[in-house]
Amino acid sequence: MQRFASHVRSLQPNIVIIQVGVNDLKTVALFPESRDSIVANCRENIKRIVDESKSLGATVILTTIFPVGEAPIQRKPFWSDDIESAVNEVNVYINTLAEDKVIIFDAFSILANSQGMMLQKYASDELHLNNQGYEILNKELVKLVCLSKQAKYDIQSILM
Repeated sequence: MQRFASHVRSLQPNIVIIQVGVNDLKTVALFPESRDSIVANCRENIKRIVDESKSLGATVILTTIFPVGEAPIQRKPFWSDDIESAVNEVNVYINTLAEDKVIIFDAFSILANSQGMMLQKYASDELHLNNQGYEILNKELVKLVCLSKQAKYDIQSILM
């Protein structure tokens, strides 16, 4: 939240795009006994960021958390399939946050294969996207931002 105040609040944006969560959830593998509290904290952090963004009067575009990819062999000792289930659980929660000024952008579905794993063609590693992954997301986000701006202008012209 400290970064939000110093990096976002002073800009007074009309639209805030939020993509967070996986770095918190990857710790489930290291602290399996804390899984439930890690997931709960992730949900609370997302809600706080959304609320802070809304307090600015901004439209919020909240992305679902990206699917995870196949962990390489050297990462396997520090990996757990429970990370995937935590991502899915938080994504269900993210979808409940949709409202008038909060738009949910389903990045997960764009990036996932039929097994719910990150499509290899979009993966830089098991957690991050490559340029092609960001290009496909940006293409879809630009459409959404343009629609959000257009909707705002339509409402303003009706009010005038």
